[in-house]
Amino acid sequence: MLDNTQKAVKGGILQLLWHQAYEVPFNVSLSLYQLGRDYLVVAAGGDAHIGAVAFDGQVNVLSPHKEGPLALELQQQLAGIIGGSVAVVAGIHYPGLQPDQIKQVVDLVTQLAGSLKRDFPSL
Repeated sequence: MLDNTQKAVKGGILQLLWHQAYEVPFNVSLSLYQLGRDYLVVAAGGDAHIGAVAFDGQVNVLSPHKEGPLALELQQQLAGIIGGSVAVVAGIHYPGLQPDQIKQVVDLVTQLAGSLKRDFPSL
């Protein structure tokens, strides 16, 4: 039987290794999953969705979403720390945010990424 941090997937186990979130002033989270030798990072918040996917230094953005730069930066930073293949999925949506509020959300995700980088060696 799998516990609540492991989900069976065809060909392996997707295991949640790390998760942190902020609830104030915006609900955003960052999660790290391991799939075999590879890693998946999910940055989500608000009305979570798949807005951008970054892998191997490239990013695909689903129009009209704007998470591409965030996903790519996270992928490049975390791939250097984690090693192996790292994919980042980002999807954060709060309707009507002003530019300063968007910066707050990005800053929160960046802080979460800093925590993940500090914690990773002990996972």
